[in-house]
Amino acid sequence: MGAGKVASLLAWIYYFLKPELDQINPLIAKRIRDEVEKRVLSPYMEIDNFWWMGFTELSGKVNNWNTWCNSYVLQCFLLLEDDSSRLAGAIYRIMDSLDCFINYAYDDGACEEGTFYWEYSAGRLYECLQLLHDCTGGAISVFDKPIIINLGEYIVRAYAGKGWTVNFSDATARDKINADLLFRYGKATQSKEMTGLANQLRKIGPNSNAIPDGDIYDIFQSLLHRKEFIADDTVCSPASSTWYPDSEICYMNGGDGFFVAAKGGHNGECHNHNDVGSIIVYSHSIPVFIDPGVGTYERKTFGKDRYSLWTMQSGYHNLPEINNFSQKDGAEYKASEVLFEPERMEFSLDMAKAYPQEAKVNKWVRSCRMKNDSVVIRDSYSLAECMSPVRIRFMTWGSVVVPEPGVAVVSVGGEKVRMTYDKTAFSISIDPIHIDDPRLYNIWGGEIYRLSLVARSQSLSGSYTYVISRC
Repeated sequence: MGAGKVASLLAWIYYFLKPELDQINPLIAKRIRDEVEKRVLSPYMEIDNFWWMGFTELSGKVNNWNTWCNSYVLQCFLLLEDDSSRLAGAIYRIMDSLDCFINYAYDDGACEEGTFYWEYSAGRLYECLQLLHDCTGGAISVFDKPIIINLGEYIVRAYAGKGWTVNFSDATARDKINADLLFRYGKATQSKEMTGLANQLRKIGPNSNAIPDGDIYDIFQSLLHRKEFIADDTVCSPASSTWYPDSEICYMNGGDGFFVAAKGGHNGECHNHNDVGSIIVYSHSIPVFIDPGVGTYERKTFGKDRYSLWTMQSGYHNLPEINNFSQKDGAEYKASEVLFEPERMEFSLDMAKAYPQEAKVNKWVRSCRMKNDSVVIRDSYSLAECMSPVRIRFMTWGSVVVPEPGVAVVSVGGEKVRMTYDKTAFSISIDPIHIDDPRLYNIWGGEIYRLSLVARSQSLSGSYTYVISRC
């Protein structure tokens, strides 16, 4: 990935400045061409077992590395390769690799790696497709294919507003979306959802006329389309609900300014967190009951100790701890009986299989229903054994108080909501979590809170209800 980024920059320098470089010393351009050949072009054509290519059984998951690396390689070949036969072979090979990404991706367009990786997965795929379209005079064009459109519009549906995005997996709750890229993608696919959000983001940006940042090709394309972007007046209204049946993610926009993101899926996703059944609640775009997200990447993040990091654990998501057990990592730990009923604005799933057998969970059906003025979450359960009282976790930030038994009030960003629960069934504790990780600190500040509803007693079956409404 790093070699590709540097190589593509050098390839553009070679393409534009070779005559001037030759006047200084012909060895400069020759050295650029030789190094890119040795480090990128030849390895790409001769080696099949780079996992991200998707060509071997070792590949497994094909993630953003595929589109990211292929975009760099495609630029290098188009700018540097003079042998038309080799160039055609390279383009075919790149298209074959990109097909592996498209075939792996969900048909519904959801990015299992989280919204942070949209730019580097769907966004880089678009840039590859745009390069292929342009270099063949439009002969290669798949912008009308549903999966290409769905992959682009995913980021639109996951945008909660005011700079906040749904942050399942390794995503950041407050992330900068590349508005220029989103606009170009939207124009290519004729998606008013993408161009509409791009316009909205451009207008609320600190400087709508600022020179775009990013990789060199991204900058060139953004500048090339800047006048058209500024002149565009497309408006897009948020969808009332979105259901991703393949990834089992659900978004609901309700009355009184509530927006809910809920997920099923499994705990073996790329950039996975153990969060099957977790629910994020926003009030007028401000996250109130939150997913903390991911901290600064370190060795543990991508190693065997990944789930020793608290941000990856279900105990720090809006989920139950059952018989002292949290969810386990692995694709076999998953949701079942997942259902979304748009006419009722209700999402439901059984998340029993997301917990290890030792938790002794027969069923744990969670439903989340959006009403006109509230969000109603209900847990119905059946256990094989009662070894410990259940703990229902809710993550939040801002100011948290319990004015009376059965009521917790959260105030943050000018929003004030209450969560009511059965005071006879639960006691409540509020535990502060100190934040010193820079990536998390920049989002939440120095402290977030974990609300724990602790069952006063435990039976083998029963149900709990939690209602979130405005104060």
